[in-house]
Amino acid sequence: MIGSYLSSINYAENDTTLRSLTFDADTLRAYLNDTSHGKIVTLKFMLAHTPNYLANGNFGINAGLHAAAITLVVVGLDEQNNYVYNRNNQVYDYMNPCPTTCLGNATLSH
Repeated sequence: MIGSYLSSINYAENDTTLRSLTFDADTLRAYLNDTSHGKIVTLKFMLAHTPNYLANGNFGINAGLHAAAITLVVVGLDEQNNYVYNRNNQVYDYMNPCPTTCLGNATLSH
């Protein structure tokens, strides 16, 4: 599946299309174990435009899969499917995009 996607974007010569997103595991563990705002039973991952993309006046403009424009927002859901925010009463959107920050085995993260 990954190889097919990477081939479809010609990743070896393409340095703008999103290949992957990474997120800090310790942050995720702490969020999942924190019950101060409710118990998380499901995680919801939502595609979103990055703050920088929006700051440049691109609200509502299709960015395709441009790595500098696309991120994931992660929020927990409780048993009633209500959002469970983190200690700062927010959701997480601190994804590191590849290309830009490419971590791990080249065959899986690029």
